[in-house]
Amino acid sequence: MKLPFRTRRSAGVPVTPATHRIIAAANAARDRGDWPAAAAQYRQALAQDPTLAHIHVQLGNMAHEQNNDAEARAAHEAALRLRPGYADAHLQLGHLADARGDHAATGAHYLAAYTADPRLGDAARGLHRAMARTRGDARTRLLDALRTPGSLPGVPPSVPDAAAAAIVFDISDLVGYWSGSRLPTGIQRVQIQLVTYALHQAPPPGLCCFIEGRDAWIGLDPALFQVAAALSLASGDADDPAWIAALHRLHLHLMLAAPCAFPHGAALVNLGSSWQVPNYFLFIRDAKRRFGIRYVPFIHDLIPILAPQYFTVSARRDVVPWVAGVFAHADHILVNSEATKRDVLQVGATMGRALAPEDVAVIRLDADCRNPDPAPNAPDPSPAEPFVLFVATIEVRKGHVTALDAWSALIAQHGPAVPRLVCVGKRGWLSGPVYRRLEDPALAARVTLRHAVSDAELARLYRTCLFTLYPSHYEGWGLPITESLCHGKPVIAADTSSLPEAGGDLALYVQPGDAPALAEAAARLIFNAPYREALAARIRAGFHPRTWSGLATQMQAELARMAARGTPPVLPSPMARLGAYHSLAQSRALRAHAGAASGEAFRDGTGWAPPDAAGSRIRPGGAVLAVSLPPRAAPLRAGLLLLGASTPLDWRIDVRGGPALSGTLAAVARTWATFTYPMDAPGELRLRLDAGVPEPTGDDSPEQVPPDGNDLVALAGFFIYPEGEAARAMPLLEAIALGNLDDVDAFHDPADQHAGDARTVWPWPAGHRTE
Repeated sequence: MKLPFRTRRSAGVPVTPATHRIIAAANAARDRGDWPAAAAQYRQALAQDPTLAHIHVQLGNMAHEQNNDAEARAAHEAALRLRPGYADAHLQLGHLADARGDHAATGAHYLAAYTADPRLGDAARGLHRAMARTRGDARTRLLDALRTPGSLPGVPPSVPDAAAAAIVFDISDLVGYWSGSRLPTGIQRVQIQLVTYALHQAPPPGLCCFIEGRDAWIGLDPALFQVAAALSLASGDADDPAWIAALHRLHLHLMLAAPCAFPHGAALVNLGSSWQVPNYFLFIRDAKRRFGIRYVPFIHDLIPILAPQYFTVSARRDVVPWVAGVFAHADHILVNSEATKRDVLQVGATMGRALAPEDVAVIRLDADCRNPDPAPNAPDPSPAEPFVLFVATIEVRKGHVTALDAWSALIAQHGPAVPRLVCVGKRGWLSGPVYRRLEDPALAARVTLRHAVSDAELARLYRTCLFTLYPSHYEGWGLPITESLCHGKPVIAADTSSLPEAGGDLALYVQPGDAPALAEAAARLIFNAPYREALAARIRAGFHPRTWSGLATQMQAELARMAARGTPPVLPSPMARLGAYHSLAQSRALRAHAGAASGEAFRDGTGWAPPDAAGSRIRPGGAVLAVSLPPRAAPLRAGLLLLGASTPLDWRIDVRGGPALSGTLAAVARTWATFTYPMDAPGELRLRLDAGVPEPTGDDSPEQVPPDGNDLVALAGFFIYPEGEAARAMPLLEAIALGNLDDVDAFHDPADQHAGDARTVWPWPAGHRTE
């Protein structure tokens, strides 16, 4: 039979003019959200030509929009019968399976879609999610399929051998940052550059990561890191298919790769921060115990502790326990300036953890920040008029209000002769006062805010500006000062914290918050061109930035020097305070003080879920609590507060050198498990807690997916006091009876009253009861 003459194409497929007109009308109805009309016209097109697989997919999408998932599924399956392996059909079937909770089918369809077209970011993202959700035999089948050679284009099946690596970089927070943002800010930029250049040195370092869904350190292939790092610097377009594909290749690799076996004695170096990573220090302790690693964090600043007025309460509650954990676990520390080193030594002493100055190494960030010239046809982000540049996250701490007040004064005095102020940076914490200041129409007319500026665009802005501002109230280093000097541009900075180190004698300084002084200094640069040019010439002649390769070399030398000081001691279990309550819930500390610590440090091994507001839940297979005891002259009385799961569970506590305890904890209940620890028992109390959840087979492989948090019993906290010492026990027993343990909390800060935000001792859901 002779087919009708086809002169048009739909998605690259030849169709007749009449069919093309019907499809065009259907697409128009779809685009305006008229799903029934679009579906009717797609059916009409298929009546004329039922072989159009992509139209079956469109019909399925319209059926889904009308909540008719049975028809949607049938349409997408019809597309697959016509075109086996059709990526878009598999993608849509994956979405449907995901919506109905069929995780096995979800993973299978997303895998087929990604295999057929690795550019499908949605398929990679969905496959990543499905791997974390699928359990049992379905998960095993999915993992077997994923591990089949060639099943995941561009995803390495394993990590190169890092047995010779004396340094392993932990880039967990960088990978976490990329999950929500593309363009790096200061700390991410430092990580990218130092790791990139360190990878070019011999022997190259290893890379590892700690991600949600994998309770282990995972090795990362350097090639995947280098691709993602280069793309993150190239553009701010988070929807770029190349970026999405690279990011999800990286995540899929991390979900499949085997856990790290660190070279014994290696330095685990974190160049970013880890306070956003759940259970981070639990796995630091595990790596120390198993591999003898040295933990070396890079502290960029301690501003949330030393200048807390510039941070939200929630950020401070994250950072203070992290700092306490750093001081408890770090063998050595890297910092970016002498100012930050002074801050680290001061805060460490305040928290009762004095550091040897030689264990804190300064890696100054005076690196060459210039980027290659942008392509000739690249868009020029510079204003058509003279402008002054201010590069910083938009928040109060960076001094934007001071800069805007200074610009307002200049406009009032000089009118349109004042150059435009271009502020480049994303919106940050506590930025409300900045935006309220811009409600002044006269000021807003002379100020431009720019977000998501690529490296190439930023370089052009530096090259074409008159000069730069950086009136920040507190910094760990001040990369925008270095960037300005690298481009030969004068900079007016605040004379505080590390900024005089970054600018040296080549920057102009004013006191932080002094808008009149900033306006005066800016006016001199604006209206005295010979003075401005002379200063720029002095910068070009006198500023000699180091290469990032040079910084990486210095860092490796400092790590080798500190390693030569001796093998770090094995971390002992923390010491308990007799007569106090030790909470294993998330820390609520707001400031550094001598007792600042976290009960999470008593958790031993990897059998614990991350602490939450109630306590720490016990993973399948059980968990260990390890507590050092002070010298004692009597047996000890101990009690553990257990929180129930969503269903009744048996529990058991095995005490080394003491009695075993067991019982049944009703759903959403709580109970105290108490016992006497004998006089002749060991000086370290070790408890193994089991909560009735079957132990998984194998070890920390990706197949082991823990149950949801509500399915696990939690340990809220514990107490220990000398048996028979009623005076020491009375405050504790009274606090238990009254239902408020804050006053006897071992880590409570008497100066921190948690105004309007007090942690009650029973933070579990409604319906909990005491057994």
